[in-house]
Amino acid sequence: MFGLSDSSRVLRLTDFDTSDGPDVHVILSDQPAGSSDHAIDNGHYVKLGKLKATTGNQNYAVPLGIDLKRFRSVVIWCDRFNATFGSAPLS
Repeated sequence: MFGLSDSSRVLRLTDFDTSDGPDVHVILSDQPAGSSDHAIDNGHYVKLGKLKATTGNQNYAVPLGIDLKRFRSVVIWCDRFNATFGSAPLS
């Protein structure tokens, strides 16, 4: 995660690789990385957008009103199946 000169914030996925799926999103979650699908789905989360690609470097805008201290992980989430494709700690 990094800030830009115009005060906007961006989550950057680097060397990213995941499997393909329907309706996959990048979300910030209040649950720790590696949590169960049930915990992620029932916790507090914010969608940053649909997954842009299954591989490569990607940027996702983080809305300014989001308090990043509330979130513990970044999750690749499939809305259709309520399933986690992967997660990482938010640092």
